[in-house]
Amino acid sequence: MKTLQTDVLICGGGCAGIAAALSSARNGARTLLVERAGFSGGIITTVGLPYFDGLIDKPSGRFVVKGIALELLQKLGIAKPGAKSIDDLPPELVTKYWGSMWIPNVEHFKVLTDDLILQHKDKLSVLYHSVACDVEVKEGRVAAVIIANKDGLTRVEAKQVIDCTGDGDIAHWAGCPTISSKPLMPLTLHFRIGNVVPVKETKEMAKKVLIEAHQEGRLVNFYGPGLIFAFAKDECYVHATRVPADATNAADFTRAEIQGRKDAWAIFNEWKAKVPGFENSYYITSGPYIGVRDTRRIVGLNVLTLEDLQKTTRHDDAVATGC
Repeated sequence: MKTLQTDVLICGGGCAGIAAALSSARNGARTLLVERAGFSGGIITTVGLPYFDGLIDKPSGRFVVKGIALELLQKLGIAKPGAKSIDDLPPELVTKYWGSMWIPNVEHFKVLTDDLILQHKDKLSVLYHSVACDVEVKEGRVAAVIIANKDGLTRVEAKQVIDCTGDGDIAHWAGCPTISSKPLMPLTLHFRIGNVVPVKETKEMAKKVLIEAHQEGRLVNFYGPGLIFAFAKDECYVHATRVPADATNAADFTRAEIQGRKDAWAIFNEWKAKVPGFENSYYITSGPYIGVRDTRRIVGLNVLTLEDLQKTTRHDDAVATGC
């Protein structure tokens, strides 16, 4: 088994992983980012959820989360340089309910993250199509992570390992304490439908049809549904499937992917046959992966509590801001 060495290894190239990788490289550390997909971007690109959620204080519209998140919005052309509030964004890209910022083109987001990685190639390397699959622990710390890709198995020795897998995989394999909620929140496969001409009855009928399909056994479960015309006036982005599963279990995760695709296809066919506006529609695509909300959480030296959120507790060693 060959061995690579780096200062910092980041496992997972989602939004957290990209932020960690850029921060690490910009601070002079030799950094390696590994990601299971063929691109970075996490929930935006691998799932297809096309917005940044929770960056602003809703009452005032002021940006609370800045840093790399705001930088990405600026480089996408969504936020102007120096943007301080939601008023500095194009109104069509802002959802008033969540205070979220739409990403108008998921493919552009992939290209942007690639470009940022390449801009720091003197310090930052990336391996796509690479999965962290095991760890070596020595004297109470992660000494190496085993990754699997087309090269086979590779040991990556790092002075610092950052777990951005979303499931706490590295921490769990290393023996760190983790917790899980019971029951886990369900998974959602996002999908898009083209050539939809919505009329005023569309959303009400879409829900009614899914209730009937569920009651008659053609659809196992659903929520909402969320019908959002985010990418084009005639393209419907759908947030509606609900699949209970444990995404840390390979067999259950596989079952969820299969069920999610089946449910999405069933929803599309029900709407095409019965809902005004969908008569000439076609199924465009689903996200490359089903979206996972909830698996393991790492029990750190400090654990965020409800009281922390209510009192907006601040910490001197904070590295990120949430809103």
